Amino acid sequence: MPAEWVAIARAISMANSLSQALARNDLLLEAIGRNRADTAKRLAQESENLHLSAGEREDKRRMALGELEGAYTAALAKAAKPTGIKSWFMGVPSEAHNAAARAAVSLAVANGALGRYESKNQNMARARKHFEDYIERREDEERWRPGLEGPIEVDLEKTARERAAFAEVVARVG
Repeated sequence: MPAEWVAIARAISMANSLSQALARNDLLLEAIGRNRADTAKRLAQESENLHLSAGEREDKRRMALGELEGAYTAALAKAAKPTGIKSWFMGVPSEAHNAAARAAVSLAVANGALGRYESKNQNMARARKHFEDYIERREDEERWRPGLEGPIEVDLEKTARERAAFAEVVARVG
């Protein structure tokens, strides 16, 4: 067989591989679009359910994120057909793999945002605990000072003002 025929056969094979990868890319983009629509629908439902406790809302967020991760994993599995993998290792990443990589990055960003949200809540809880400990220590110090026989009067108004100021800060930040 002449060399030209071999080159033409290779070009046809590569074109077939790329067309199959583009077809899988369409499937992947369709799946991602459905997932975004589903996520938007879930967020709308969540905003309607504001009466839920913070823990219940967090559980719903985690479930939605898990479903999103499962859908992206399924889309990646669809994109990783033998011809797509072959084109990837030949140094010609298919559009489906690029879209799958973008989906994986957005999922990682969503995971990071959830982690930052959890971290913020933990930091606020820690700050609240430190402040409450400070108030208790101060009340104890004001009640029992060295050299005095018994308890003394505590400035309850000042303590109440400090607690109200802290609650206001927590409300603004949280």
